[in-house]
Amino acid sequence: MTSEEMQNTVQFILEQQAQLTIKVDKLAESQLSYQSRSGQLEETLGMLVQVIRNMDERADKTEKRLDTTDERLALLREAQSSTDEYLALLAKEQLNYQSRTNRLEESFSILVQLTRDMDERMDSLAEADKQTDEKLGRLITTVERYINEGRNGKSQG
Repeated sequence: MTSEEMQNTVQFILEQQAQLTIKVDKLAESQLSYQSRSGQLEETLGMLVQVIRNMDERADKTEKRLDTTDERLALLREAQSSTDEYLALLAKEQLNYQSRTNRLEESFSILVQLTRDMDERMDSLAEADKQTDEKLGRLITTVERYINEGRNGKSQG
């Protein structure tokens, strides 16, 4: 192998190494971005869990109110007109509770869809990572073969 061929080989290897470094840097940036987005999603999920817990506590409080109301109704059966007004108020509260429950179900559906989207994105990233690893492996094999062939040729020459 001539000096010029050797310089060309070294130049080629350096260029390939630079390209590989750029690709690895881009992959690292992509990984950081994914981790950031994953952290944001975890934070959002934590907030949603807290909202659900708050809603559950409110539901428990509402349930306790309903129990108390039932006890009061048993004591105040003689005051039918007052009871009718109170029952109308309870019906309104029930509608509000149902409305909140419906909104919670809608929020949960959105959360499920976001989770599915995140799973798809994670699968996509995993596939891209796998393809990158395969390409990198092929590049390493090619470079090693090229280097080994160059050394074998030089030692035999």
